[in-house]
Amino acid sequence: MPAFSQDGLRPLFRSLTIRLCLVMALALCALIVVQAVLTLTRPDHLSGLAGVFRDLLLILPASLLIILGFGLVVSHRLTRPLQGIMKPLESKSQGAAWVPLDVEKTGEFKELAETVNAIAASVRHRRLEMDEVLSMYQSLFEGVPCLITVQDRNLRLLRYNRLFGEQFGAKPVEHCYKIYKGRDEKCVNCPVEKTFADGKSHTTEETGFYKDGRPAHWIVTTAPVRDSSGNVTAVMEMCLDITQRKILEQKLKKSERKYATIFDNIPVAVFELNAATLDIRNCNRKMPQLYGYCKGEVIGKSFAMLFAPDSAEAHLNALRESRSVSQAKHMDKEGEEFFVSIETSQTTLEGREILLAVVTDVTDRIRAEQQVIQSSKMATLGEMAAGVAHELNQPLAVLKMVANYFTRHANKGLTPDQDQLRQMTAKIVNNVDRATKIIEHMREFGRKPNLESAEVFVNDILQRACEFFSEQLKIRDITVDWELDPDQPPVLADPNRLEQVFINLLVNARDAIEDKCSTRECIPPDRVIILRTRSNSRSVIAEVVDTGPGIPKEVVGRIFEPFFSTKEVNRGTGLGLSICYDIVTDYEGTIHVASKPGHGARFVVTLPIAGIIRNGSKTSS
Repeated sequence: MPAFSQDGLRPLFRSLTIRLCLVMALALCALIVVQAVLTLTRPDHLSGLAGVFRDLLLILPASLLIILGFGLVVSHRLTRPLQGIMKPLESKSQGAAWVPLDVEKTGEFKELAETVNAIAASVRHRRLEMDEVLSMYQSLFEGVPCLITVQDRNLRLLRYNRLFGEQFGAKPVEHCYKIYKGRDEKCVNCPVEKTFADGKSHTTEETGFYKDGRPAHWIVTTAPVRDSSGNVTAVMEMCLDITQRKILEQKLKKSERKYATIFDNIPVAVFELNAATLDIRNCNRKMPQLYGYCKGEVIGKSFAMLFAPDSAEAHLNALRESRSVSQAKHMDKEGEEFFVSIETSQTTLEGREILLAVVTDVTDRIRAEQQVIQSSKMATLGEMAAGVAHELNQPLAVLKMVANYFTRHANKGLTPDQDQLRQMTAKIVNNVDRATKIIEHMREFGRKPNLESAEVFVNDILQRACEFFSEQLKIRDITVDWELDPDQPPVLADPNRLEQVFINLLVNARDAIEDKCSTRECIPPDRVIILRTRSNSRSVIAEVVDTGPGIPKEVVGRIFEPFFSTKEVNRGTGLGLSICYDIVTDYEGTIHVASKPGHGARFVVTLPIAGIIRNGSKTSS
């Protein structure tokens, strides 16, 4: 039997087993004492029983020793393993590191030791997990890029993260309002107090100062901190710095005010239109000055309301295709018509396709151009006066001849026969019609154009222009060769303005031939003007070719400039070709000249066929 130390005996005697053994030993001792007493007091009656007890007394010591030894062995087998289990537990309860139980030394308590080890391992694993989570939350608390504080009901700081300490140099137990804003009393609308009051999170926007005096703006969000009973014991306040965003917002507002001021003060009317429907979304201050409407009367309305009814559809189609309109007729609130040009630019605003339309009043410019054109017409009519006189002399001579014929017959008392009468009256009617046609043509040419386009044929315009010059050209022995395309498509133009183009070109061709023949002898081939037309799939081309001296190479590039002329003084204004250029380009056409000195000049006018898309736009009346 193993020896026992003093420390080992104490738990041994505390064992229930050893206590039972001792009770049994005491009971046997008591029986022996009873037997001895009985034998001594009444020996005659208990002699037989005394023998029995005597025998028992002989056995009892050995039994007692056996029981006592068994109890000692059992107690030792139970107490020592329990002691091996209890000691680590007591050490752990006092804060020492846990040492796993040696299962092999726990004897009868092997399963208990395994269970304790499993529980200890589980607790250690959970502790590691908790430490890891705590470390993570601590890292988040310290490293999150916003200001975090934990405050009590008196708005004093209980805890705060590293960034807060760096920015404010704060100390625990200081009041938040003093640190954030340098105040001596709490804020009127405090989100922390609200959270203490209702236990809910609150968000607000605050302004304060950092410790270096820099102004700061924050979005403040609060969250309650509760105990195990659910009571709010503290409030966590998180402040996200939005100072840079505020600065950008202020710059953006300043920029918006700047561009809004520019938009409103542009000296032309600017409209913001829906690209699909052409509804007016916005406009600047120039619009009321130009149209007489206030902004509320046009916002949400169609841009078509500003056009004159007879020209709206064609121009609106051009705007829907994001094309500019060089000239359109608009109406103000009082119904007065005026001319505008519209420049467009398509863009995207707030996810929508927007059309910016810049409207410029060009009425004064057009009137000035009309005056210049009209003055040029009057100058042309003045130059044509001699030819027109010849044109009118012929029908007047015929009328005078018929009148003389009737006078002679009347003086003789004769009456013309019916055939002669019919012939004479027919001559009168024909020549009156001819004179009327000449005069009407001159009146039509001399009136101001209405600036409205219609489908016309270039061949007809050329022939009308030549009617003014037929007699003048005959007097100067100038021949006109016609090379016209009979299957010519129409173009869009004002016939009166287009006729002026060809009259100016014919006048220049006539003067060029006269200049050439004034310096040398000319033969019939030197006095020819060729009028030629042709067409392709997109355009109609008209050419006016003369046999004059040609245009010097150094001035070819300037002949379409206003007031530039190669003629002698008092033989032109220098506006003829400039006006031709403006009129042709108004109809989206081109005009250019080809010339070789000594071989005449060739002016080529190209106009788009009506309805053909040209330069991204479709021609329409």
